Amino acid sequence: MGVLDLFRLDDRVAVVTGAGRGLGRAMAHGLAEAGAHVVIADLLEENARKVSAEIETLGRKSMALNVDISTPEGAQHMADEVQQEFGRIDILVNSAGVVARPQWEGGDSSIPTELIAPENWEHVIRVNLIGTFLCAQAVGKIMIRQKRGNIINIASMSGFVANLGRHNNPYCASKGGVVMFTKQLAGDWADYGIRVNAIGPGYMRTEMGAGPLNDPKTKDLIKVLTPMRRPGEPEELKGLAVFLASDASSFLTGQTVVIDGGYTCW
Repeated sequence: MGVLDLFRLDDRVAVVTGAGRGLGRAMAHGLAEAGAHVVIADLLEENARKVSAEIETLGRKSMALNVDISTPEGAQHMADEVQQEFGRIDILVNSAGVVARPQWEGGDSSIPTELIAPENWEHVIRVNLIGTFLCAQAVGKIMIRQKRGNIINIASMSGFVANLGRHNNPYCASKGGVVMFTKQLAGDWADYGIRVNAIGPGYMRTEMGAGPLNDPKTKDLIKVLTPMRRPGEPEELKGLAVFLASDASSFLTGQTVVIDGGYTCW
């Protein structure tokens, strides 16, 4: 087997949450381009259907699921539907995530901790951290029975460093939790043949990342603090997602690979 063959995902079944747009969509495309059949799970059903159709044009099987991953019922329904349709789940990418909701007209997700509403804080934790746990648990039960599986959680560089110029307290807390959840789960499930890793993106040019990229002060700080002097593009996660999902990373588990243009190297 040649080294490039290690990256192939032919006929593997992948589920990507939050894949209706942004980073999730890009990673779903990457997995499909490497040969996987990809289930698009998203709260926004129209977006999910659109991306699912895109995957099918690549010659892969796909299905769109309208899912609220922040509830046990939603996560379990997702796992059951994929199991019924495909008979197995080889790869789970927990990409669904949110930032704090604006609390006043013209505001964005940068809300000082002393002003953020408790329910806003809880919403971020529920989707980003609890949702990751719920999906991993529901799909993990299938992977345990299979004695194999691969889980990729989407953390953030914000799980390691504070965001200068931004009030991102709940987001940083949630992503720090994802980093540690990934480590512990990797240890818990290694005996079942399940690998668990995470990706920690830096500032990326997505709909959710528009807040800091449109803030002149933060935009300038990003250029100063990022050695590559720019935000990332969603497509730049494709290669890393395929690497972590494939046999090319067969001895890698419990790690969060930060992809941030060098932001955290200082």
